[in-house]
Amino acid sequence: MPVFNNILAGASGQGDTGYDIEHSLRFDDASSALLSRTPGSEGNRRTWSLSFWRKQESGANTEPVMSCGSYSGGITTVYFNANGSLSIADYSSSTYNVKVYTDAKYKDPSSWAHFLVVFDSTNSTATDRVRIYKDGTRVTDFETPGDSDTMPSLNFDSEFNTTALHMIGRDGTGSSDYGRGYLAEMHFLDGTALSDASAFGETNSSTNQWVPIEVTGLTYGTNGFYLKFQDSSALGDDSSGNTNDFSVTNLAATDQMLDSPTNNFC
Repeated sequence: MPVFNNILAGASGQGDTGYDIEHSLRFDDASSALLSRTPGSEGNRRTWSLSFWRKQESGANTEPVMSCGSYSGGITTVYFNANGSLSIADYSSSTYNVKVYTDAKYKDPSSWAHFLVVFDSTNSTATDRVRIYKDGTRVTDFETPGDSDTMPSLNFDSEFNTTALHMIGRDGTGSSDYGRGYLAEMHFLDGTALSDASAFGETNSSTNQWVPIEVTGLTYGTNGFYLKFQDSSALGDDSSGNTNDFSVTNLAATDQMLDSPTNNFC
């Protein structure tokens, strides 16, 4: 398969450090594909960080990235709306405890983008309790259709890091919404609220693009993980050292892709 020049394709390319991401994982909503894990013990529900690279396939559906819980009980989810907004929501008892949508719409199927979502309900500044970074830059424009942004209350407990089922590529237990597209280099830090995205990328001095770097020195916490999707026979392997491996559902070796943030395919 021919490969676009990374700059012309609009994708991130190899960084100044020369770090390459070898694989991504392709999710197909028609196949109900997902990764899942139920933690054996509870972690920090008030403070966590989620980093991932994403390339969207064409579509107009809700695109879940990671979720925990169900709409019939309580759920926290990070997802892309059908309009392309990156969204973080926590819902229980018919109420949104957290409801944040980016004003920007991320719908480009030709390029990779990096996202960092930071949740920190312990922060005394309400507007800093949910922070989003896209390609290294903090996103400050939000919208919530028909409502105002709802930041978590002080010391609010999310569903992430409970002992309930956590899923990548599905929007909660019982939901019919599954992910579509490609994910790469997914990090989840239990108990750490990062101050920026510099642990995951840098601006290439030649192209001025945000590019991945080799990640070192992170503290993953009890339920943290690092998914590289490097083993086609065990796509849910955790490379953080925690052995917080995910189970695979409706994903096969053929869903491990060479298309990556440093090797952008057509």
